[in-house]
Amino acid sequence: MLGALFFDRLSGLWALCLIIAALIIFMPQLGIPNYLTILGFILGTTLYYFLVGKFFNDFKANFIKTHLKAIGVQSMQVIAAIMILYALGFDGKFSPYLFLFLASSLVAIIPFSVGGLGMRELVYMWGANFFYLDSHLAVLISLLFYIISAFMAFTGSYYIFHPSALGTEKLPSVKEIEESQTED
Repeated sequence: MLGALFFDRLSGLWALCLIIAALIIFMPQLGIPNYLTILGFILGTTLYYFLVGKFFNDFKANFIKTHLKAIGVQSMQVIAAIMILYALGFDGKFSPYLFLFLASSLVAIIPFSVGGLGMRELVYMWGANFFYLDSHLAVLISLLFYIISAFMAFTGSYYIFHPSALGTEKLPSVKEIEESQTED
């Protein structure tokens, strides 16, 4: 169970790195040659696949499927950031803001604060100075994404107090599962 959770996080991290690598290619102000970005990602993915096979061999069979889903999830976050930019009336270059958005997601993984609050904004402030972006807009994107995410997560709390609304009574009991496993 813990291995599955860890593998889920790793696949999400891999997908973040893929999208960041793609954004780096569209950001010449970073001064990173495209071939280095692509080569780095390919080498990293190869090493990652080898380590998954060595330490999480049970998950290797679903490697491609899991990572395609991870790309989908991370892409939805990027789309959410783009929609926030549109909602704020932004009409400039999106790539620096999206790069900072994803970089702040990486920093938010580190458990310094609740849900990365504060850490994301710090990345946006530093990045806004580096890319000469509107720091207020950058931080606002981060805060709005955090508030929207927290609100959506909060709506699921209903099911914590009312699990029957999910149809849990239709699920087999632990005893029924154990009995079916002993019959096989």
